[in-house]
Amino acid sequence: MKKKIKDYWETRLPQTWYSAKTPFTRAWLDELRFKRYVVFYPFLEKEGEFRNHYDEKVLEVGCGIGTDIAEFGKYGADITAVDLTKEAVLNTLKMLNLYKIPCTRTDVRIADAEKLPFEKDTFDFIYSFGVLHHTPDTKAAVYEIKRVLKPGKTAVIFLYNRGLEYWRNVLKNYVFNGEFLRMTLQESLNLHSEVKGNCLLAKYYNRQEIEDLFKHFEILKLRRVRMGYVLDSFYNLDGSYKQGLSLLMVKLAAMLDIGSYLGDLWEIKVLK
Repeated sequence: MKKKIKDYWETRLPQTWYSAKTPFTRAWLDELRFKRYVVFYPFLEKEGEFRNHYDEKVLEVGCGIGTDIAEFGKYGADITAVDLTKEAVLNTLKMLNLYKIPCTRTDVRIADAEKLPFEKDTFDFIYSFGVLHHTPDTKAAVYEIKRVLKPGKTAVIFLYNRGLEYWRNVLKNYVFNGEFLRMTLQESLNLHSEVKGNCLLAKYYNRQEIEDLFKHFEILKLRRVRMGYVLDSFYNLDGSYKQGLSLLMVKLAAMLDIGSYLGDLWEIKVLK
């Protein structure tokens, strides 16, 4: 299973569809950052704590193309990034080079989230966005985060919630399209998860499952965020709004904080 997951993500790096511009140019980076931090995840710059860890040792578990770990580096953190795939590591190194982050403050390597290659109590802060629900033993990955995090320090992790997007997939695909006749619910969720689809593994959690997963930490924050499928449908790929009412709907959803009830992600901040 792990090899199949690795092979899947080697050719489907996240965020690569954000921009059609030449990769690792300034124009490409500007569009990518706009899509990530303004259009799709406007809460992430603040909640990800990119600016808060100057001169601290920061680890990102599952770095993708390196967008977020580069933000930590830009604001003076000593950064370490790991990913299961070689392609992610190569892209992250290119991203850090684009940001001109000194190599003396960076460590990027291939590693399994379930077996992190670091000594205990190594990092001041650990970050992981949308990654650990794709690994077979998520509990082992959470344990590893606890092991390598220093006592008294925090981690911020984002995992899939059983929110509106989850129930849309369950009802539309599994129930009404009859997929329950030929596959399990987990297989159906895998099939329709991610931009490219046919994901090898995508797990969705309710509140009790999250609390159980992080029971060996003190949970400082646990909230739902992001109305993905609903709000994304109001945008064109260039980040503009599709129709006149779209801006109003986006602002209304933010004002009513609908994401806290039906959001597609759990934001989890924990203390060791």
